[in-house]
Amino acid sequence: MCITMIAFALKFLVALIFRSSCLPCGYPPWSFSKVRRQMELKGDKRKKKNKKQETSVKRPMIVTPYVEKVSEAIVRIMKKYNVPVAMKP
Repeated sequence: MCITMIAFALKFLVALIFRSSCLPCGYPPWSFSKVRRQMELKGDKRKKKNKKQETSVKRPMIVTPYVEKVSEAIVRIMKKYNVPVAMKP
C-alpha cells in the first residue's frame, strides 16, 4: 500500500471518529473546516518563502479537537507519515 493511501485512510478514520464523538459535545461542524482552511493558508505562505523546497509531497491535514493523551498519540503517529495535525481546544 502506498503511504499516501495509508495517510488518507487514517485521515478519514480519525475525522469520522472525532466528528461522531465531538459534535454531540457541542463542537460546531464548521470549526473543523475553519481550522483546516487557516492551516492551509499558513502553508501557502510558507511555500512562497521556500519555493526551492517544493520537492516534498503534500499530505492531507487532520484537524482534531484536543483530547488529553489521545491527541499526542495521534500527532506522534502522523509525524511518521509527515501528515500535519491541527488541534482545536
